[in-house]
Amino acid sequence: MLFYSYPIVYIINLVLSTSQTRSKATIDEVLRFIEQGSGFVIAPFDFLIFRRMLQLPDEWEIHDRIIGATACYYGVTLITKDMVLSDSEEIKTIW
Repeated sequence: MLFYSYPIVYIINLVLSTSQTRSKATIDEVLRFIEQGSGFVIAPFDFLIFRRMLQLPDEWEIHDRIIGATACYYGVTLITKDMVLSDSEEIKTIW
């Protein structure tokens, strides 16, 4: 089974975006989907990831730094079309 790891900041962004737009999925539906063991894992934002975040460029927005630091910490390829992250030499990305 393929697992997808998401930094907790993704869930925070999801809550903000669903409250501001007419999303087809509610946050409760997304959380239930994750809780059912559907191959999604929520990566915590802990002290080790915070320390890695401090090594990324200060001019990045905070959510980009958290997402980038999480990908670096776990040594995973990040699926994103965010140009800040995909242009980085430190973070391996696809899309």
